[in-house]
Amino acid sequence: DYLTDGVRRSLYFGDLPDEKEAICISTHFCGTFHVYPLDGESMLVRYRPYNGINRTYKLTWENNFNNLLESLYETTGHEVFAEKITY
Repeated sequence: DYLTDGVRRSLYFGDLPDEKEAICISTHFCGTFHVYPLDGESMLVRYRPYNGINRTYKLTWENNFNNLLESLYETTGHEVFAEKITY
């Protein structure tokens, strides 16, 4: 839910960078997310649920990207998301 506020989401069917370049977020009940920065306005998120079909989404933010970073930081506690981007 945190990732849907102010974000356009679409399925992505293209190639992904090497998984070693992704930020990996594991959740206890859902599955694993691999986050790949794409450009200044979007990112790719590969979702691998524990039960179900793997999906890859392109997330494009319509509002301030710092809001998305803050949501990711609150969800994961991962320090890489604690940064603020200055425009």
